Amino acid sequence: MSFLDGLMGIHKDPRPTTEDLWQQEQDRQVRHDIRRQYEDAQEIESLQEFLSRQPYYKVTLDRPRNFDEYIGQKNMKEMVIASLEACKIKKTPFPHTLFWAEAGLGKTTIAYLIAESLQANLIITSGGQLENKNELLNIFKQFRDDRKNILFIDEIHSIKRKISEMIYSAMEDFRLDFTTKSDRVISLNLPPFTLIGCTTNMANLLTPIRQRFQNRFHLEPYTAADLSLIIYAYLKRSGYNNVNAEIVDEISKRSRNVARYAIAFMKNILDYRLTGNKRVTVELVKEYFEKENIDSEGLNNNDRKYIALLFEMKNYKAGLNTLVKGIGIDKKTVEEEVESYLLRKRFITIGPGGRYLTEKGVELAKC
Repeated sequence: MSFLDGLMGIHKDPRPTTEDLWQQEQDRQVRHDIRRQYEDAQEIESLQEFLSRQPYYKVTLDRPRNFDEYIGQKNMKEMVIASLEACKIKKTPFPHTLFWAEAGLGKTTIAYLIAESLQANLIITSGGQLENKNELLNIFKQFRDDRKNILFIDEIHSIKRKISEMIYSAMEDFRLDFTTKSDRVISLNLPPFTLIGCTTNMANLLTPIRQRFQNRFHLEPYTAADLSLIIYAYLKRSGYNNVNAEIVDEISKRSRNVARYAIAFMKNILDYRLTGNKRVTVELVKEYFEKENIDSEGLNNNDRKYIALLFEMKNYKAGLNTLVKGIGIDKKTVEEEVESYLLRKRFITIGPGGRYLTEKGVELAKC
């Protein structure tokens, strides 16, 4: 400290040594541990108070509890069960597995069932959340040595290239290599694990990571018969044993071949009938869908706007950007929810120059 600093009352602390910095870090860690223990104690006390309350709440699970309850995707189901039996016999990890399908076809459910079958430690994340190597490292820190480990990455196609490259060695050699800021390469050994990847966009998934999956399954949209069985199974878990088949049919044909929609509609209808203390009848189901503006083809307002806009265009043709602006919703929703279903129903086709209405689509637009 200079004479002038002392005269003006300015006191400068001496520059901390390496030992000082180390002690500060140790003190900070101790304070963090004490605070965490206090927060944990408060949380446990709060949970115990909640559990002591009455009544207990009954929750109906949307997902099946095992593969015996899983409906649909027959070929995939048989292959997954065979792989499960093989890895139990060989005492090896379940093979790295990739599921490719539209949203709502049960990719996450399958991951849960595989983990349940193996009594494995399941860690769930999405490709968009893995922004840097530290986040990937934090994921691997959740692995356990006393159980099998399954890492589930949803929308795996959205992983950045640098992170994807780090995953290669983890999948093949159960080793994580990363480079420090000083260009030092550090290798960490990982417990054997299974990577289950899911994607709605196979075209955007990097080829090197796609090739490292031993199993690759494309999930098909559910049939109306499958959806009916799924609805019956959910109702049975909810305590409804006698349901009119016509009611189930009305719901399944509006569910766009997606199990998630079928369950959501069933829940909403059960809630809707409570508002007037009504019974669930075919008339009530149709009334519900009329208020939701969902017709017997499963088309909603966005679908009808899309078809009407194409119908107004010359030669019933338009580009994607034109349709997005005309409907007023984002491009991703148009591609993944509107167009995917209209293509499946053969109302539109995609070709050179844009989107086209089919003859079936033109007839629908005229109605």
